[in-house]
Amino acid sequence: MSHPNDQDMVNYARDELGRYKKFRIIEHCKECPECAERLIEAAREHGPEPEPFRLSKWNKISIVVMLVALLAVAFGMYWLLSSVGESTSRDLFDTPVPEGMPAPEVSPEEAPQEGGRPQDADEQRLG
Repeated sequence: MSHPNDQDMVNYARDELGRYKKFRIIEHCKECPECAERLIEAAREHGPEPEPFRLSKWNKISIVVMLVALLAVAFGMYWLLSSVGESTSRDLFDTPVPEGMPAPEVSPEEAPQEGGRPQDADEQRLG
């Protein structure tokens, strides 16, 4: 095969040639380093333009669903952790003593105040 002309190289780079002509150019470029270099140059100069990145409708929907799920998990964790903190301090002093077990003796300093939690001696002096 004779050397491909410049227009064929440009058309190859733009993907505008038929299968047979593409095959002939590739086979020739395997044997001819000069034409292979010309084909590379044509691809660099005249290659297809990259398309801008676009999300499909389903990609957008899946992103929204994932964000909603993430917010639900974050809110659930916050709710669980905040309710655990409240129940621990409340349960320490509001739990009744089981039958047959003597009630622990609590000094007036350690007794729970109206807020529901005991104050340290330092807090009582400052407060």
